[in-house]
Amino acid sequence: MIISGQILSETDLQIKTRTNPHTGEVTKTGSMRLLTFEPTEIIDVRISTDQMNAGAIDALKKFIGKQLDFKIAYRNFSFADDNGKHVAMSGFNLVELPKQA
Repeated sequence: MIISGQILSETDLQIKTRTNPHTGEVTKTGSMRLLTFEPTEIIDVRISTDQMNAGAIDALKKFIGKQLDFKIAYRNFSFADDNGKHVAMSGFNLVELPKQA
């Protein structure tokens, strides 16, 4: 979906580092808090590892304070963790960076 929104400050962009307990591989993901318009709401949007590796956080910093159209997707997924426990997650994911107006 395409939604009109705004990143209010640099503190709304977060970098998260995760270490795979089996391989020791360290990956970075991110998230942003996005103020949406009509309806007005603040939502958390995940940024994938691939987008982080491509410089998404630095690109998003240039959009702070600007109202733009963001392409996001709502995803709902579940899986069994290493202990066989069922884990369910849902939320918004960034599909692509907004185009500068």
